[in-house]
Amino acid sequence: MAWLSVTSTTTGLDSMINIPVEDTLYIEHDISDRKVYAFTDIDKYYLPGPLNFWADALKAYGFERGDRNLIIQISKIKSMSRRPFCCAYFALTPKAIKVELSEQNYKRIEKLAAGFNEGIVLF
Repeated sequence: MAWLSVTSTTTGLDSMINIPVEDTLYIEHDISDRKVYAFTDIDKYYLPGPLNFWADALKAYGFERGDRNLIIQISKIKSMSRRPFCCAYFALTPKAIKVELSEQNYKRIEKLAAGFNEGIVLF
């Protein structure tokens, strides 16, 4: 099992904790505060370093670029939509966590996600 060493704050003043890579839904670079965050279905964590590093390091674990500020774990996608925006959803509920994908990456992500999850819902 692979782990990510993260903190719950951007200052790093709290202690590092390890979260399983497979629990991570997506990792995002927040342009407004120039930080990289890892998201699970229950929490948000801070990761040190640039998103490009994490995109390369986590490719072997099924992460792909959703857009220039986002990498997503393909196996966690449960549904996808093109309207009103290109989105990937991590559950099949009305309040599911979702991320917006770039138009150019949508088709590629759709094919990859269908390979992991034959029951993926497209709408």
